Amino acid sequence: MEGLAADGTLTNPDYAVEGGVREGRDAVRAALQALQDGFDYTAVTVEELIEGPDGLLVVVYMEASGRESGAPLQGRFFHVFRFRGDEVVDFAWFVAREEGLRAVGLD
Repeated sequence: MEGLAADGTLTNPDYAVEGGVREGRDAVRAALQALQDGFDYTAVTVEELIEGPDGLLVVVYMEASGRESGAPLQGRFFHVFRFRGDEVVDFAWFVAREEGLRAVGLD
């Protein structure tokens, strides 16, 4: 959270369980904490970093299971970080590589 700008945002895609934008450190922290609390993570691996004109795309492989349901979650997610100077002003994620590439300006 230290690298997130005070006015930073977390953008969930429309197809997410809780789509939309969370604004400010407190809202972003709460959303990320809910993910941490809701899943048991067994693997989180950064596989690739791709710099584009509009941000940084981080390809992440993740394995987890729902803490209450036990339902498995496995796959790649495409995290996009947009910066203002040294601070992250937006963190967005996608399930398709093409979406992530488009978000950082690499159509």
